[in-house]
Amino acid sequence: MAQNHKTELAEGNTCVYKPFYTWSEGDGPGWKEHIDVDIRKPQNQEACLQPVWEVIEKETVSLVYNMPQFWWSEHNKNASGYFGFSWLRLQVKVQDAVHEYYWYKINILVDWQSSGATKIVLFDPRPQVSEKIAAKLLINVPKDKSHLKDPFWVYGQVFEDLISVQDTSVWQIRGLTRDAEKRKDMGEGLNTSVTYFDTLHDILRHATHGMETLQTSIKTIHNIMSSHETLGARFAQAHAQAPADGKNADTDRRVAFYYNEERLRFYESFFESTLGRATANKERLTNQIQLEFHKVTKADSDAMKMVAFVTLLFLPATFVAAIFSTTFFSYEGDEWMMSGQFWIYWAFAIPITFTTAWLWTLWRYRGKIGRWYGKRRERAEKGEKERQIAQLKG
Repeated sequence: MAQNHKTELAEGNTCVYKPFYTWSEGDGPGWKEHIDVDIRKPQNQEACLQPVWEVIEKETVSLVYNMPQFWWSEHNKNASGYFGFSWLRLQVKVQDAVHEYYWYKINILVDWQSSGATKIVLFDPRPQVSEKIAAKLLINVPKDKSHLKDPFWVYGQVFEDLISVQDTSVWQIRGLTRDAEKRKDMGEGLNTSVTYFDTLHDILRHATHGMETLQTSIKTIHNIMSSHETLGARFAQAHAQAPADGKNADTDRRVAFYYNEERLRFYESFFESTLGRATANKERLTNQIQLEFHKVTKADSDAMKMVAFVTLLFLPATFVAAIFSTTFFSYEGDEWMMSGQFWIYWAFAIPITFTTAWLWTLWRYRGKIGRWYGKRRERAEKGEKERQIAQLKG
Protein backbone atom coordinates (compact mmCIF):
# COMPACT_ATOMS: atom_id res chain seq x y z
CA MET A 1 0.00 0.00 0.00
CA ALA A 2 1.09 3.55 -0.56
CA GLN A 3 2.68 5.63 2.13
CA ASN A 4 0.57 8.03 4.13
CA HIS A 5 1.42 11.64 3.26
CA LYS A 6 0.01 14.51 5.29
CA THR A 7 0.20 18.25 4.76
CA GLU A 8 -0.06 20.62 7.72
CA LEU A 9 -1.68 23.86 6.65
CA ALA A 10 -3.03 25.59 9.73
CA GLU A 11 -2.83 25.51 13.48
CA GLY A 12 -5.62 25.56 16.00
CA ASN A 13 -9.28 24.81 15.45
CA THR A 14 -9.91 27.40 12.76
CA CYS A 15 -10.11 24.87 9.91
CA VAL A 16 -12.16 21.80 9.10
CA TYR A 17 -10.17 19.28 7.09
CA LYS A 18 -11.39 17.12 4.27
CA PRO A 19 -9.69 13.71 3.81
CA PHE A 20 -8.30 12.71 0.45
CA TYR A 21 -9.34 9.14 -0.39
CA THR A 22 -7.70 6.66 -2.72
CA TRP A 23 -7.85 2.90 -3.13
CA SER A 24 -5.05 0.47 -3.82
CA GLU A 25 -4.59 -3.28 -3.78
CA GLY A 26 -3.59 -4.67 -0.40
CA ASP A 27 -1.23 -7.47 0.47
CA GLY A 28 -4.07 -9.87 1.20
CA PRO A 29 -7.12 -10.85 -0.88
CA GLY A 30 -9.51 -8.15 -2.02
CA TRP A 31 -9.14 -4.40 -2.06
CA LYS A 32 -8.84 -2.05 0.87
CA GLU A 33 -9.88 1.56 1.27
CA HIS A 34 -7.47 3.86 3.02
CA ILE A 35 -6.56 7.53 3.33
CA ASP A 36 -3.47 7.98 1.23
CA VAL A 37 -3.12 11.74 1.31
CA ASP A 38 -4.71 13.96 3.95
CA ILE A 39 -5.31 17.17 2.03
CA ARG A 40 -6.73 19.72 4.41
CA LYS A 41 -9.34 21.94 2.91
CA PRO A 42 -10.22 25.04 4.98
CA GLN A 43 -13.69 26.49 5.25
CA ASN A 44 -12.39 29.82 6.54
CA GLN A 45 -10.07 30.93 3.75
CA GLU A 46 -8.65 34.00 5.51
CA ALA A 47 -7.76 32.16 8.72
CA CYS A 48 -6.19 29.26 6.82
CA LEU A 49 -4.22 31.22 4.22
CA GLN A 50 -5.89 29.85 1.12
CA PRO A 51 -3.06 30.70 -1.37
CA VAL A 52 -0.52 28.71 0.67
CA TRP A 53 -2.96 25.81 0.90
CA GLU A 54 -3.47 25.73 -2.87
CA VAL A 55 0.25 25.66 -3.62
CA ILE A 56 1.00 22.97 -1.05
CA GLU A 57 -1.93 20.83 -2.14
CA LYS A 58 -1.02 20.93 -5.80
CA GLU A 59 2.66 20.32 -5.19
CA THR A 60 1.99 17.46 -2.78
CA VAL A 61 -0.51 15.64 -4.98
CA SER A 62 1.55 16.25 -8.11
CA LEU A 63 4.64 14.84 -6.40
CA VAL A 64 2.95 11.77 -4.93
CA TYR A 65 1.00 10.83 -8.06
CA ASN A 66 3.28 12.17 -10.82
CA MET A 67 0.62 14.57 -12.06
CA PRO A 68 1.46 17.17 -14.74
CA GLN A 69 1.17 20.79 -13.65
CA PHE A 70 -1.10 21.77 -16.53
CA TRP A 71 -3.71 19.40 -15.10
CA TRP A 72 -4.47 22.07 -12.48
CA SER A 73 -5.15 24.80 -15.06
CA GLU A 74 -8.51 26.56 -15.09
CA HIS A 75 -9.52 25.38 -18.57
CA ASN A 76 -9.00 21.78 -17.49
CA LYS A 77 -11.32 22.33 -14.53
CA ASN A 78 -14.00 23.81 -16.81
CA ALA A 79 -13.75 21.18 -19.55
CA SER A 80 -16.73 18.88 -20.09
CA GLY A 81 -14.40 15.91 -20.44
CA TYR A 82 -10.98 14.71 -21.56
CA PHE A 83 -8.59 11.79 -21.42
CA GLY A 84 -4.84 11.95 -20.80
CA PHE A 85 -3.79 8.29 -20.61
CA SER A 86 -3.53 8.25 -16.81
CA TRP A 87 -6.22 10.82 -15.98
CA LEU A 88 -9.86 11.02 -17.00
CA ARG A 89 -12.63 13.56 -16.58
CA LEU A 90 -16.28 13.07 -17.57
CA GLN A 91 -19.56 14.49 -16.35
CA VAL A 92 -23.30 13.98 -16.72
CA LYS A 93 -26.14 16.40 -16.07
CA VAL A 94 -28.84 14.70 -14.00
CA GLN A 95 -32.28 16.35 -13.78
CA ASP A 96 -34.47 15.77 -10.74
CA ALA A 97 -37.03 18.27 -12.04
CA VAL A 98 -37.29 21.03 -14.66
CA HIS A 99 -35.41 23.51 -12.45
CA GLU A 100 -33.55 21.02 -10.24
CA TYR A 101 -30.42 19.30 -11.45
CA TYR A 102 -26.85 18.49 -10.50
CA TRP A 103 -23.65 17.57 -12.33
CA TYR A 104 -22.39 14.02 -11.81
CA LYS A 105 -18.64 14.47 -12.28
CA ILE A 106 -15.99 11.79 -12.52
CA ASN A 107 -12.46 13.14 -12.25
CA ILE A 108 -9.87 10.46 -11.56
CA LEU A 109 -6.15 9.86 -11.78
CA VAL A 110 -4.83 6.32 -12.29
CA ASP A 111 -1.33 5.41 -11.12
CA TRP A 112 -0.50 1.93 -12.45
CA GLN A 113 2.85 0.36 -11.63
CA SER A 114 4.61 -2.48 -13.40
CA SER A 115 4.33 -4.60 -10.26
CA GLY A 116 0.57 -4.62 -10.75
CA ALA A 117 -0.25 -2.15 -7.98
CA THR A 118 -2.91 0.37 -9.01
CA LYS A 119 -3.80 3.62 -7.27
CA ILE A 120 -6.93 5.56 -8.15
CA VAL A 121 -7.37 9.16 -7.01
CA LEU A 122 -10.91 10.54 -7.13
CA PHE A 123 -11.11 14.35 -7.07
CA ASP A 124 -13.98 16.47 -5.71
CA PRO A 125 -16.61 13.72 -5.70
CA ARG A 126 -20.23 14.13 -4.67
CA PRO A 127 -21.28 11.58 -2.04
CA GLN A 128 -23.19 9.46 -4.55
CA VAL A 129 -20.21 9.52 -6.92
CA SER A 130 -17.66 8.39 -4.36
CA GLU A 131 -19.95 5.65 -3.06
CA LYS A 132 -20.71 4.25 -6.51
CA ILE A 133 -17.14 4.44 -7.75
CA ALA A 134 -15.93 2.81 -4.54
CA ALA A 135 -18.42 -0.01 -5.04
CA LYS A 136 -17.27 -0.54 -8.62
CA LEU A 137 -13.57 -0.49 -7.80
CA LEU A 138 -13.62 -2.31 -4.47
CA ILE A 139 -16.36 -4.89 -5.02
CA ASN A 140 -16.59 -5.50 -8.77
CA VAL A 141 -12.90 -6.12 -9.32
CA PRO A 142 -12.43 -8.76 -12.07
CA LYS A 143 -12.32 -12.23 -10.55
CA ASP A 144 -9.52 -13.14 -12.93
CA LYS A 145 -6.62 -11.15 -11.49
CA SER A 146 -4.78 -11.42 -14.80
CA HIS A 147 -7.17 -8.76 -16.13
CA LEU A 148 -5.54 -6.30 -13.76
CA LYS A 149 -2.36 -6.52 -15.82
CA ASP A 150 -3.98 -4.12 -18.26
CA PRO A 151 -3.60 -0.56 -16.87
CA PHE A 152 -6.86 0.41 -18.58
CA TRP A 153 -9.03 -1.97 -16.57
CA VAL A 154 -10.01 0.94 -14.29
CA TYR A 155 -11.71 2.82 -17.13
CA GLY A 156 -13.98 -0.13 -17.78
CA GLN A 157 -15.26 0.06 -14.20
CA VAL A 158 -15.74 3.83 -14.47
CA PHE A 159 -17.67 3.62 -17.74
CA GLU A 160 -19.91 0.91 -16.31
CA ASP A 161 -21.05 3.41 -13.69
CA LEU A 162 -21.21 6.31 -16.14
CA ILE A 163 -23.46 4.37 -18.52
CA SER A 164 -26.15 3.90 -15.89
CA VAL A 165 -26.06 7.60 -15.00
CA GLN A 166 -26.23 8.68 -18.66
CA ASP A 167 -29.11 6.30 -19.31
CA THR A 168 -30.99 7.66 -16.29
CA SER A 169 -30.38 11.24 -17.41
CA VAL A 170 -31.70 10.59 -20.92
CA TRP A 171 -34.85 8.90 -19.63
CA GLN A 172 -35.41 11.74 -17.19
CA ILE A 173 -35.42 14.17 -20.12
CA ARG A 174 -38.03 12.01 -21.79
CA GLY A 175 -40.07 11.91 -18.57
CA LEU A 176 -39.94 15.69 -18.11
CA THR A 177 -41.04 16.20 -21.71
CA ARG A 178 -43.94 13.79 -21.41
CA ASP A 179 -45.00 15.31 -18.09
CA ALA A 180 -45.05 18.80 -19.62
CA GLU A 181 -47.14 17.56 -22.55
CA LYS A 182 -49.66 15.88 -20.25
CA ARG A 183 -49.94 18.92 -18.01
CA LYS A 184 -50.49 21.12 -21.06
CA ASP A 185 -53.22 18.83 -22.41
CA MET A 186 -54.93 18.67 -19.01
CA GLY A 187 -54.47 22.39 -18.35
CA GLU A 188 -52.62 21.87 -15.08
CA GLY A 189 -50.34 24.83 -14.49
CA LEU A 190 -49.24 25.10 -18.14
CA ASN A 191 -52.39 26.68 -19.52
CA THR A 192 -50.56 29.61 -21.08
CA SER A 193 -48.31 29.42 -24.11
CA VAL A 194 -45.63 31.52 -22.42
CA THR A 195 -45.37 29.12 -19.46
CA TYR A 196 -45.34 26.10 -21.77
CA PHE A 197 -42.67 27.70 -23.96
CA ASP A 198 -40.50 28.41 -20.93
CA THR A 199 -40.87 24.86 -19.62
CA LEU A 200 -40.00 23.26 -22.96
CA HIS A 201 -37.09 25.65 -23.40
CA ASP A 202 -35.63 24.68 -20.02
CA ILE A 203 -36.01 20.97 -20.80
CA LEU A 204 -34.41 21.51 -24.21
CA ARG A 205 -31.48 23.22 -22.48
CA HIS A 206 -31.01 20.15 -20.28
CA ALA A 207 -31.27 17.88 -23.34
CA THR A 208 -28.62 19.92 -25.16
CA HIS A 209 -26.24 19.61 -22.22
CA GLY A 210 -26.96 15.89 -22.07
CA MET A 211 -26.08 15.47 -25.74
CA GLU A 212 -22.88 17.44 -25.19
CA THR A 213 -21.76 15.13 -22.38
CA LEU A 214 -22.70 12.03 -24.40
CA GLN A 215 -20.73 13.22 -27.42
CA THR A 216 -17.79 14.01 -25.14
CA SER A 217 -18.00 10.53 -23.61
CA ILE A 218 -18.00 8.92 -27.05
CA LYS A 219 -14.99 10.94 -28.19
CA THR A 220 -13.23 10.17 -24.92
CA ILE A 221 -13.80 6.44 -25.21
CA HIS A 222 -12.49 6.60 -28.79
CA ASN A 223 -9.31 8.20 -27.47
CA ILE A 224 -9.07 5.58 -24.72
CA MET A 225 -9.41 2.75 -27.24
CA SER A 226 -6.77 4.32 -29.48
CA SER A 227 -4.34 4.70 -26.56
CA HIS A 228 -5.18 1.18 -25.39
CA GLU A 229 -4.33 -0.22 -28.81
CA THR A 230 -1.03 1.69 -28.87
CA LEU A 231 -0.14 0.49 -25.38
CA GLY A 232 -0.95 -3.11 -26.30
CA ALA A 233 1.33 -2.92 -29.33
CA ARG A 234 4.18 -1.56 -27.19
CA PHE A 235 3.75 -4.33 -24.62
CA ALA A 236 3.74 -6.93 -27.38
CA GLN A 237 6.92 -5.48 -28.84
CA ALA A 238 8.59 -5.38 -25.42
CA HIS A 239 7.77 -9.03 -24.73
CA ALA A 240 8.59 -10.30 -28.22
CA GLN A 241 12.10 -11.21 -27.14
CA ALA A 242 11.26 -12.02 -23.52
CA PRO A 243 12.76 -15.16 -21.97
CA ALA A 244 10.74 -18.33 -21.96
CA ASP A 245 9.64 -17.93 -18.36
CA GLY A 246 8.01 -14.59 -19.27
CA LYS A 247 5.80 -16.00 -22.00
CA ASN A 248 3.01 -16.93 -19.61
CA ALA A 249 2.88 -13.41 -18.21
CA ASP A 250 2.77 -12.06 -21.74
CA THR A 251 -0.12 -14.40 -22.57
CA ASP A 252 -2.03 -13.26 -19.50
CA ARG A 253 -1.48 -9.64 -20.47
CA ARG A 254 -2.76 -10.22 -24.00
CA VAL A 255 -5.86 -11.90 -22.60
CA ALA A 256 -6.38 -8.94 -20.28
CA PHE A 257 -5.98 -6.47 -23.14
CA TYR A 258 -8.47 -8.39 -25.29
CA TYR A 259 -10.97 -8.56 -22.42
CA ASN A 260 -10.80 -4.84 -21.67
CA GLU A 261 -10.83 -3.92 -25.35
CA GLU A 262 -14.11 -5.79 -25.83
CA ARG A 263 -15.57 -4.07 -22.79
CA LEU A 264 -14.61 -0.67 -24.16
CA ARG A 265 -16.19 -1.54 -27.51
CA PHE A 266 -19.40 -2.49 -25.75
CA TYR A 267 -19.45 0.79 -23.84
CA GLU A 268 -18.82 2.66 -27.07
CA SER A 269 -21.81 0.94 -28.67
CA PHE A 270 -24.00 1.67 -25.65
CA PHE A 271 -23.03 5.34 -25.57
CA GLU A 272 -23.81 5.69 -29.28
CA SER A 273 -27.25 4.11 -28.86
CA THR A 274 -27.91 6.35 -25.86
CA LEU A 275 -26.86 9.35 -27.95
CA GLY A 276 -29.45 8.30 -30.55
CA ARG A 277 -32.15 8.32 -27.89
CA ALA A 278 -30.94 11.70 -26.60
CA THR A 279 -31.05 13.07 -30.15
CA ALA A 280 -34.61 11.82 -30.50
CA ASN A 281 -35.52 13.58 -27.25
CA LYS A 282 -34.04 16.83 -28.49
CA GLU A 283 -35.83 16.58 -31.84
CA ARG A 284 -39.07 15.81 -30.04
CA LEU A 285 -38.65 18.93 -27.91
CA THR A 286 -37.76 21.02 -30.95
CA ASN A 287 -40.81 19.76 -32.86
CA GLN A 288 -43.04 20.41 -29.86
CA ILE A 289 -41.75 23.96 -29.54
CA GLN A 290 -42.26 24.56 -33.27
CA LEU A 291 -45.76 23.09 -33.11
CA GLU A 292 -46.67 25.32 -30.18
CA PHE A 293 -45.18 28.30 -32.00
CA HIS A 294 -47.29 27.55 -35.08
CA LYS A 295 -50.38 27.25 -32.87
CA VAL A 296 -49.71 30.65 -31.36
CA THR A 297 -49.06 32.10 -34.82
CA LYS A 298 -52.33 30.62 -36.09
CA ALA A 299 -54.19 32.10 -33.13
CA ASP A 300 -52.69 35.51 -33.93
CA SER A 301 -53.65 35.04 -37.57
CA ASP A 302 -57.24 34.23 -36.60
CA ALA A 303 -57.34 37.37 -34.49
CA MET A 304 -56.08 39.45 -37.42
CA LYS A 305 -58.72 37.88 -39.67
CA MET A 306 -61.40 38.96 -37.22
CA VAL A 307 -60.02 42.51 -37.20
CA ALA A 308 -59.97 42.50 -41.02
CA PHE A 309 -63.56 41.22 -41.15
CA VAL A 310 -64.77 43.95 -38.78
CA THR A 311 -62.94 46.52 -40.90
CA LEU A 312 -64.60 45.11 -44.01
CA LEU A 313 -68.04 45.56 -42.44
CA PHE A 314 -67.46 49.29 -42.08
CA LEU A 315 -65.69 49.75 -45.43
CA PRO A 316 -68.78 50.00 -47.73
CA ALA A 317 -70.47 52.58 -45.53
CA THR A 318 -67.20 54.52 -45.24
CA PHE A 319 -66.82 54.46 -49.03
CA VAL A 320 -70.34 55.79 -49.57
CA ALA A 321 -69.87 58.52 -46.97
CA ALA A 322 -66.57 59.55 -48.58
CA ILE A 323 -68.21 59.93 -51.99
CA PHE A 324 -71.11 62.04 -50.73
CA SER A 325 -68.74 64.25 -48.77
CA THR A 326 -66.88 65.37 -51.90
CA THR A 327 -67.47 68.75 -53.59
CA PHE A 328 -69.37 67.04 -56.38
CA PHE A 329 -72.46 67.12 -54.16
CA SER A 330 -74.24 70.17 -52.76
CA TYR A 331 -76.79 70.14 -49.94
CA GLU A 332 -77.65 73.85 -49.88
CA GLY A 333 -81.27 74.67 -50.21
CA ASP A 334 -84.07 72.15 -50.14
CA GLU A 335 -82.62 69.81 -52.77
CA TRP A 336 -79.50 67.73 -53.21
CA MET A 337 -77.50 68.67 -56.28
CA MET A 338 -74.80 66.62 -58.04
CA SER A 339 -72.17 68.31 -60.17
CA GLY A 340 -72.15 67.58 -63.86
CA GLN A 341 -68.39 66.97 -63.61
CA PHE A 342 -68.82 63.94 -61.33
CA TRP A 343 -67.42 61.75 -64.12
CA ILE A 344 -63.96 63.23 -63.40
CA TYR A 345 -63.93 61.38 -60.06
CA TRP A 346 -64.42 58.03 -61.78
CA ALA A 347 -62.03 58.93 -64.59
CA PHE A 348 -59.21 59.15 -62.04
CA ALA A 349 -60.37 56.71 -59.36
CA ILE A 350 -60.88 53.65 -61.58
CA PRO A 351 -57.50 53.77 -63.47
CA ILE A 352 -55.58 54.52 -60.27
CA THR A 353 -57.27 51.61 -58.48
CA PHE A 354 -56.45 49.13 -61.24
CA THR A 355 -52.91 50.50 -61.57
CA THR A 356 -52.33 50.09 -57.83
CA ALA A 357 -53.64 46.52 -57.90
CA TRP A 358 -51.46 45.73 -60.92
CA LEU A 359 -48.30 47.16 -59.32
CA TRP A 360 -48.99 45.23 -56.10
CA THR A 361 -49.43 42.00 -58.09
CA LEU A 362 -46.13 42.58 -59.88
CA TRP A 363 -44.36 43.18 -56.58
CA ARG A 364 -46.03 40.23 -54.85
CA TYR A 365 -45.23 37.73 -57.59
CA ARG A 366 -42.04 39.30 -58.90
CA GLY A 367 -40.06 36.10 -58.25
CA LYS A 368 -42.42 33.87 -60.20
CA ILE A 369 -42.72 36.43 -62.98
CA GLY A 370 -38.93 36.69 -63.22
CA ARG A 371 -38.56 32.91 -63.44
CA TRP A 372 -41.29 32.75 -66.08
CA TYR A 373 -39.54 35.38 -68.21
CA GLY A 374 -36.23 33.58 -67.74
CA LYS A 375 -37.63 30.24 -68.93
CA ARG A 376 -39.32 31.99 -71.85
CA ARG A 377 -36.03 33.61 -72.84
CA GLU A 378 -34.21 30.27 -72.57
CA ARG A 379 -36.79 28.60 -74.81
CA ALA A 380 -36.47 31.43 -77.33
CA GLU A 381 -32.67 31.17 -77.35
CA LYS A 382 -32.84 27.38 -77.65
CA GLY A 383 -35.26 27.67 -80.57
CA GLU A 384 -33.03 30.22 -82.29
CA LYS A 385 -30.00 27.91 -81.94
CA GLU A 386 -31.97 24.99 -83.35
CA ARG A 387 -33.02 27.10 -86.35
CA GLN A 388 -29.42 28.16 -86.95
CA ILE A 389 -28.24 24.53 -86.79
CA ALA A 390 -30.99 23.49 -89.17
CA GLN A 391 -29.98 26.23 -91.63
CA LEU A 392 -26.33 25.13 -91.48
CA LYS A 393 -27.27 21.50 -92.13
CA GLY A 394 -29.55 22.54 -94.98
